[in-house]
Amino acid sequence: MSNLVIPNGGTIGSTGDTDAISIPANGKPTFSAGIANTGTIDAGNISDAVTQPDTDYIRGRVQNAHSFSGYEMLNLSGTTDPYVSWAGSLASFGDGGGSTVTGTTVHDFKFKTKGLYHIAISATFANTSDSQTRGFYVAIRGNGATSEATTELAWAYDQVNNTTSATDYGNCAVFYTAVFNANDLINFQLYALATALVHNSSHINIFKIRSLA
Repeated sequence: MSNLVIPNGGTIGSTGDTDAISIPANGKPTFSAGIANTGTIDAGNISDAVTQPDTDYIRGRVQNAHSFSGYEMLNLSGTTDPYVSWAGSLASFGDGGGSTVTGTTVHDFKFKTKGLYHIAISATFANTSDSQTRGFYVAIRGNGATSEATTELAWAYDQVNNTTSATDYGNCAVFYTAVFNANDLINFQLYALATALVHNSSHINIFKIRSLA
């Protein structure tokens, strides 16, 4: 059979869905039940009218200024300082079904679906007393589904210089873009050379750029 012509507004379907494909006069078909594609769409443009699901993004902020020294991980659930509170599509992450973004421990941020993700953390620090120099760093760490992994994926250093005020600040901003599998875990490590304050303006943003099979 060749040159099968469907009348304008005609349909093609199956016994279970007789109008699965509707073909109007302009030749742009409508699929009544969506497209379950397992192959590759080789070319074409996605129109501005196409909407993406409002999921797979999240933002969080450190809730209380917290004094510490040495190494410390951010608590990504719970209310023990330094802890982060979240907004966005919480149900797209973690084991909590929308109540928490963590996996194995309160330090483990958990991805639920495979995709290409962008991760950003901005951490602001201050001295806790006058005339002191404080060096510090922030790292995004992860190694597959390993809980509290120590592998540094991206990191940054900065310092608060020797000043005459305890209200001078420094900031580390760290960005990382990579493919994460379902159930992968990451954590956020802080370090202060001596006693310093992580400020409650410190925040995290995570979003999926695109899903992957």
